Amino acid sequence: MGRCLEPVRRVRTVDVVSQRLLSAIARGQFKPGTKLPPERELAGMLQVSRNVLREAVRQLETMGVISVRQGDGTYVTEDADGHAIKSPLEQLALADTNVLDLMEARQAIEVKAASLAAHRGSVEDHETLRHILDEMAERLHAPSDYAEKDFQFHYTVVRASRNMVLVKLFTAVQDVLKLYLVRALAVPGVPEISHDRHQRIAEAILSRDPEQSAAEMEGHLLDVTHRLLMGIARQSGMDWG
Repeated sequence: MGRCLEPVRRVRTVDVVSQRLLSAIARGQFKPGTKLPPERELAGMLQVSRNVLREAVRQLETMGVISVRQGDGTYVTEDADGHAIKSPLEQLALADTNVLDLMEARQAIEVKAASLAAHRGSVEDHETLRHILDEMAERLHAPSDYAEKDFQFHYTVVRASRNMVLVKLFTAVQDVLKLYLVRALAVPGVPEISHDRHQRIAEAILSRDPEQSAAEMEGHLLDVTHRLLMGIARQSGMDWG
């Protein structure tokens, strides 16, 4: 019987707190446009340190669920409901998302999308990719801002595939993806490596080379997976080689 049970995954307290807050917003406990309780009070409710709460708040701010207004407080955004994880996406709850599951899903979606984008992408898509690349270059030393442009780049590639099923699948994992992007890009040197990879993907798509586009995207995602897993291993005190 024991072999039929899935092992319990080790999760970070920050991810658990993010999910608790997201669930509270989804239930209407904190409604769109309203102000969250003060930091000290909210940390007390959740029985976590204020540092943990701050990191969880940064995660939700990156997702666009909440907005931190300096000198005023933290507010639930007006469109927060659109970011709440609902059926059939409940299995993607932040505290229970396995990084390998996410990256395998990305490969299934984005490698094919890159190939199709090279074949079907419009002139406007190409201009958008160039523009995003320029903005990414300007934000290499601002990980959170770079992560947002990184996401926009990948969304543009998927959208350029002109396959609405791929677009919807990518949209389904976007909130969890943004969290992992921020985590990966916070490692020194990773944004520069990432930017080089994105340039190569864009060049292949702009050259309308489906096979090279798919290969560049696959190489990029494999590299991201490796760096994420190594980061998790270091946090867990594990040696994965």
